[in-house]
Amino acid sequence: MSKINEGVILKTVDYSENDKIITIFTEYGVVTVIAKSLKNGKRANFIDIGNYISYQIVQTKGLPILTSVRLINSYPEDKEKYPFYLMFIVEVILKIQRNDQDEKDLFSLIIFSLSHIFENPKLYLFLFITKLLIIEGVFIDLNNCLKCGDKFSEKDKIIISSEGIFHEMCTDSDLYISIKSLKLLKYLYNFNIKSDSIINIDLDEKTSKELQYYLLLILENFLESDIKSKKYLY
Repeated sequence: MSKINEGVILKTVDYSENDKIITIFTEYGVVTVIAKSLKNGKRANFIDIGNYISYQIVQTKGLPILTSVRLINSYPEDKEKYPFYLMFIVEVILKIQRNDQDEKDLFSLIIFSLSHIFENPKLYLFLFITKLLIIEGVFIDLNNCLKCGDKFSEKDKIIISSEGIFHEMCTDSDLYISIKSLKLLKYLYNFNIKSDSIINIDLDEKTSKELQYYLLLILENFLESDIKSKKYLY
């Protein structure tokens, strides 16, 4: 009997009149399968980007063939209301996709983000980016100046970059970040998606713009490419 797997659908591509190639993110990385005869039947409704499914496959000389699928959850809760956030998360994951690796932390992050994004979209998107960067080992030091190594105080003027955070006198850049934004970044950094209470913080416009700019700066530097769907977030 074939193993029952679980994953989130990232991408679907028409393969023939009734078949699709499905890209699924699992605890072990990205899996690509063929789903046959999807024109009719219940499972055609399950093959939607963002859906969390359980499935079985049969191995072939080519791509594995999807033999059964069950919908666990349709994320986010309202796809029509939050399409751009789903689009953003999927695009980012597709850019870093890997096969045959332990991706349990990233998989848990995706499920958590998609299941809560409707509650406070921008805040949970910022949490997703922050935790993704931590998982990938590229999130920067939020407590000390990258150049002089000294800790930041409440009175300091702080400069941001894709490499790190600096005291004003330690760099020629003029990309300032407020203490309020820095505190929120630290909160997101320390938030535990497995045990902490659900976050509900009101974001003012200035803080939201700062965090979005800053996190996208680091993320795109890590990915070494632009994120096309970011234009819908402004």
